[in-house]
Amino acid sequence: TEYTYHEKEKRADAFCTYELFVNGNLEKQEKELIQVTWYTDEEFEALLNQAGFTVMAIYEKTFPITGPSRIVHA
Repeated sequence: TEYTYHEKEKRADAFCTYELFVNGNLEKQEKELIQVTWYTDEEFEALLNQAGFTVMAIYEKTFPITGPSRIVHA
């Protein structure tokens, strides 16, 4: 997977390639673009409110393997 970050657009692009090998031969290949947009807590809460959700809490939690993440309870 290759990543490209666009700081002004607050977006990360992940270019993923999936390959299926059978007996050492490439049988199938698929490429996929995954785009992720990051938001401030306030921006994300506004989007959730517009969609009809009520945000109960936003906080940070650190996980053993992946590290810190923002958690939203809505």
